[in-house]
Amino acid sequence: MKPIKIGYKLWCLADQKGYIKKFQVYQGKDEQLENEFKDCGLGERVVLSLTKNEWGKKKQIFFDNFFTSIPLLEKLKIENSLACGKIRAHRKGIPILHDDSKLARGSTDYKITDSGIGVFKWKDTKSVLLASNYHGTEKTTVSVSRYNSVYLHTRAVLLLEFCF
Repeated sequence: MKPIKIGYKLWCLADQKGYIKKFQVYQGKDEQLENEFKDCGLGERVVLSLTKNEWGKKKQIFFDNFFTSIPLLEKLKIENSLACGKIRAHRKGIPILHDDSKLARGSTDYKITDSGIGVFKWKDTKSVLLASNYHGTEKTTVSVSRYNSVYLHTRAVLLLEFCF
């Protein structure tokens, strides 16, 4: 039998060394937070409330695909905050990219939205999507070594300061 799904969640804001700077205990709907950030989903509200003190400081904010959305990145860009994260392929507002079946291993595709949000796709064994409000489209050569000593050389969109 599975445990009860109702419980607590801890949302944390950590620095680059992993030290927690701020956290919230989530136990369900929060009317005050919903009123402060209207028309936002749960993930967006969490990121906006935890990072509010960091806005305008040109700090880099990274989050995973639960939180990442195009409207969140647009809001953080307006607030002069640099943000980047993996994004789910079915999220609203993502521009149409090449189909996975048409991309070879190691190839990339990207689109920039009208608001300046970059959405990047990189294909390895599966596709990885990344959205950013500050990465550009400069191209560079990337060498990847695999366990069988094969080296792949590909032209890829340069994504600085982000590791998968």
